[in-house]
Amino acid sequence: MLGAAIGGCYRTIRSLWDQKTGQLFDPPRKRNVYGLEMGAAWTRDVESSAAEMAFGQAIGAYWSGQQGQSFMDVTGYQVRHSIEESNCLIIHDEGEGDNWEHKFGFVTGEVGIYKIWGWCYGKNAPELGRYRDDVRYPAWFIPKDKLYWDWE
Repeated sequence: MLGAAIGGCYRTIRSLWDQKTGQLFDPPRKRNVYGLEMGAAWTRDVESSAAEMAFGQAIGAYWSGQQGQSFMDVTGYQVRHSIEESNCLIIHDEGEGDNWEHKFGFVTGEVGIYKIWGWCYGKNAPELGRYRDDVRYPAWFIPKDKLYWDWE
C-alpha cells in the first residue's frame, strides 16, 4: 500500500505543475482539472491508486502506477474506483476520454479495504448501463451486478 500511496501523492503533485513550462502554477491551483479542491484531489488520487493496486493483486496482474489514458492502470485494465459502495462503474463516450476497446474494472472502498466488483469492455457500456447527461461529465453508468467476473 505504501507504493500506492506514493503513486497517488505523485498524481496530485504532478497536477500542480504546468507540464508545458515545468514550473509550479502561479498562483497555485485551488482545484484540479476535474474541479475538486486540491485536498479532496489528494485523497482521491491516493485512494484510486490503492484501489488499482488491490485490483491487480486480486486478479494476479501487475499494477504499474503510471497515470494517463494511454496507460493501463493494471495489465489489461483501466480501473475505476469509488469510495461509496452504492456507486456504479462510469465509462465516458469514446472520444470523450475513454477508449471503448479497453476493459474497465470497478473497485469500491477506502483506507486499504477494497472490494472488486468486476469488469466490462467500454464498448459494452450501452448494453449494460444507462447514459446520464444530468451529471457534470455525461457518461454511461453500469450497475455492479452487470459486470463480468471471469477475468481475461
